[in-house]
Amino acid sequence: MKPSLTYVCLQTTQPGQAAHAHVYEIIRGLKRRGWSVRLVQPTVRLDASASTGERRLTAVIGKVLAFFSCQLPVLFQPLPNAFYIRHHFASLVTVVWARLRRRPVYVEVNGPYEDLFIAWPSARKARAPLTWMLRTQLRLATSVIAVTPQLADWAKR
Repeated sequence: MKPSLTYVCLQTTQPGQAAHAHVYEIIRGLKRRGWSVRLVQPTVRLDASASTGERRLTAVIGKVLAFFSCQLPVLFQPLPNAFYIRHHFASLVTVVWARLRRRPVYVEVNGPYEDLFIAWPSARKARAPLTWMLRTQLRLATSVIAVTPQLADWAKR
C-alpha cells in the first residue's frame, strides 16, 4: 500500500501562477516516489478585491471562512501517513489536529510573517494573534522546509 500524504495549500492556485507550478511539481515528485497525495485547497477564488466598507468586510470574512472550511473534511477522513502544509496562518487547525494524532507535519515556508501583512494590510490589526498562529505551526512542525537559505535561517530564529 502506498504511503499517503495530505497537502494543505490555503492559497487558491491558478495555472500560470508560480504557486500553482510549485504545488503541482511537489505533488508530481511525491507521486513519482510512490506517495498517494491529496491536495486540500479552497475551491473559490480568494484574491478578488472588494470596495471599502461592508462589502470589503464581507469579502474578508468569506476568505477566512473558506480557509477554515476547506480543512474540515481533513478532520473526518482517514488519517494519512503525513501532512505537508504550505505555511499560512489558518493552517494551524490542520497542524494541531495532525500532531494530536501523532502524524508528522512538514511545513513549507515561502516568506516571513511580514508577507502576510503586505498581502493583507488590514491583517495588521490582528498582527499579534496571526503571528502567534504562524509561529506555533513552526514550533509544532516535525520539520520545516524553507525555499531559500535565508528563510531557513529566519525560521530557525
